[in-house]
Amino acid sequence: MCMGHTHAISGVVTGLAAGSLLMHEHPAPLVLLTALTAAYVLAPDLDGCHSTEARSFGFVTWCLAWCIRAVSGGHRHGTHSAVGIAAYTAAAWFACLFWHTWPGRIALFVILAVGLAAAADALRIGPAHAENVAAAGIAAVMCWTGYGLALVPLAAALGCATHILGDMATKDGCPLAWPLTLHDYHLTPRPLRFSTGKWQEHVIVTPLLLGALGFLIWHDTGAMALATHLHVTAGRP
Repeated sequence: MCMGHTHAISGVVTGLAAGSLLMHEHPAPLVLLTALTAAYVLAPDLDGCHSTEARSFGFVTWCLAWCIRAVSGGHRHGTHSAVGIAAYTAAAWFACLFWHTWPGRIALFVILAVGLAAAADALRIGPAHAENVAAAGIAAVMCWTGYGLALVPLAAALGCATHILGDMATKDGCPLAWPLTLHDYHLTPRPLRFSTGKWQEHVIVTPLLLGALGFLIWHDTGAMALATHLHVTAGRP
């Protein structure tokens, strides 16, 4: 599998691409979708007690990872499959559907806070305690007001799928058809597969992702500038 930092960047790229190129979202929901996708891109690795998400809130998230690992059959089994994508997306959808109830609100808060804190940690945004406080604050606002909840199931599907596609580009691959088979499927031909943490990930994969991110930011900045110009021009007599 890829490293958490690479996964997080890929989640940012996927969320930004989907929100800007396909959905043409306004800045606020675009930023939120990007952040949520980056949060969910790390979710499949909650099947390991030493993953970024499992460490995000200490013993609480360690226990959560232990439970997911037990249910999914171990590391890189159920959570790294089509069933895993469907399960995470369904859990997000149900949590958002019942966000106005206390059980649903608590479940949604845990999902959002853990994911956002892990994404911030993987992207190395700031001190861990500050990241956790900010993640909990954003999650609390969303759970209390309901703002942006329609984007959560979409971000779950996008993030988990991006994670699995990334791992399918490595030599390990992913058991996409679990539980029918543990056969590892690959996205790329054998010569193009890379090992986690090796020079290919640092020298080729990460720069390509950063290049794509740079292009998307340039595209969105230009599009917003053009929209502002047209709006101002249209308002002139």
